Amino acid sequence: MRSALAVSHAARGLLDAPVWSRSFAAAGPSRLALPNACAADGRRWSTSKAADGPETEVKVVKRRGRPPRSTTEAKASSDKESAEPPERPRRRASAKTAGSSTSATSTRSKAEPKTSAQKGRKSGSLMHSDVLDHSHLPPYEEWDEIFPVRRAFGGHRYFISNRNTAREVAASLGIDKLAAKGVKTTVIEAYPGPGIITRELLQNPNVEKVIVLEDTAAHLKWLDVLKEDPELGPKLVIIRASGYSWPSYNKIIDGGHLDHLKDRIWNLPCQQDQREGLTDETGWQGPSPLLFFGQLPTSVYGDQLYAQIIFAIAAKRWLFRFTRLRMAFTMNKAILGRITSKPDSRDFTRVPLATQCMTDFIPTRRLSGPNAFEPWAAHCFPTRQPIGARLLLSKNIIPAANVPKATTKLGIGLVSLEPKKNLGFTAETFEVFEYLTRNLFVTKSQSISTSMKRIAPGAANVLTMLNKRGEPDEQIDPEQAVHSLTPAQWAGLSRMFYLWPFKPNVMLESGRPTGTSTEEHHLGL
Repeated sequence: MRSALAVSHAARGLLDAPVWSRSFAAAGPSRLALPNACAADGRRWSTSKAADGPETEVKVVKRRGRPPRSTTEAKASSDKESAEPPERPRRRASAKTAGSSTSATSTRSKAEPKTSAQKGRKSGSLMHSDVLDHSHLPPYEEWDEIFPVRRAFGGHRYFISNRNTAREVAASLGIDKLAAKGVKTTVIEAYPGPGIITRELLQNPNVEKVIVLEDTAAHLKWLDVLKEDPELGPKLVIIRASGYSWPSYNKIIDGGHLDHLKDRIWNLPCQQDQREGLTDETGWQGPSPLLFFGQLPTSVYGDQLYAQIIFAIAAKRWLFRFTRLRMAFTMNKAILGRITSKPDSRDFTRVPLATQCMTDFIPTRRLSGPNAFEPWAAHCFPTRQPIGARLLLSKNIIPAANVPKATTKLGIGLVSLEPKKNLGFTAETFEVFEYLTRNLFVTKSQSISTSMKRIAPGAANVLTMLNKRGEPDEQIDPEQAVHSLTPAQWAGLSRMFYLWPFKPNVMLESGRPTGTSTEEHHLGL
């Protein structure tokens, strides 16, 4: 009876005690420490000692979460915290650890490169390091800091870094071959980077002038150094604008940077009257003193710039209004493989077709192979291959932007082109060509007769007209697939469609504002 009353009093005393005193029991009836967490059955246990009786075990309400510490543990912890100063967050290894590993760290820091440029040199991929040193640029090991690569803005840009490769590229442009005919060359270079190829061009005595278009501050700084060179600087003109922007080329014309060619090209503003005996047609047939060269970005805008240049040839817009401009590009292997593909290939689309209709390919000596710029780190900078990131038109970066990797754009190649003397297209028929290719290549695997029926009612009759009036190499089998048509067949089809009296009135959406003159505001695009 007495023991039952003791238990009752103990329980009542425990329940009447404050909550915190019920929670900080140190031991149970068996003098064993209670577990810090919940018991095996998921319940929390607590004890309290009655005034005159033994310690009693009492079941309390089930709770969740981490159990509080006992009073003894809490007191010991608070004493320890008050005795010891707060520990500072460690940014580096402690002095003891650093002292014991100083020799190993110093040895490793000397042996291991820190930057990707140093890693490229240490890896053995750069066989002769001196070809990466340029007189107007800082040491190669500092390039990672001087030319930082940001994925959103700089991942698509690259430049030839190897001096021997740059020299070979400059020699592949046909400048010396044209000089043998008595024609010196003026080069317009887009995306020159810090001017490695630019320097090789300036050193060529057959180059009259080099006009570069660059808007990246990190590159302009070293182009300005090249401009200060007493021997090369007078031949260099720097336009601080992007080669992708069409108004940038107006600055070349408005600045009078082509006035020294007024006796060799036509339609310049400085020419009050055309040179006697020179017309657009006769000037187009002769060799051009102008050359356009660009290290095209690996983004979609590099591909877009190339396509717009090619589509400007037939109507003689852009720089083609002055001369039969020669062109050379370094571009990613994806677009290079397409423009060199053959009819009846899955890669043969509108841009390759227009390229082969409008231009002739010029051999580029030893750089014409698919692996001419391999390994990448031995020829180009950055040492990692470009990923084809999007070229943003704003500096507001979206942190979670899904930037495409574009793995098919890895690697670059060189191509050199010259517009054909006889294009086979006029401005009007080329407009038809754009309309036809835009609509027919949607169903390029089908027969040409089936695809023509979708363009306009009765459009298949154009094939009958072509086979009766066209040249033998222009005639088309109605069952021939769209993607297998040759450039000559496309030229004949465009001409006959233009003559067809039932053709649609509006065939091409130019996207230009109403009342805007192309020739007044830019060079024709």
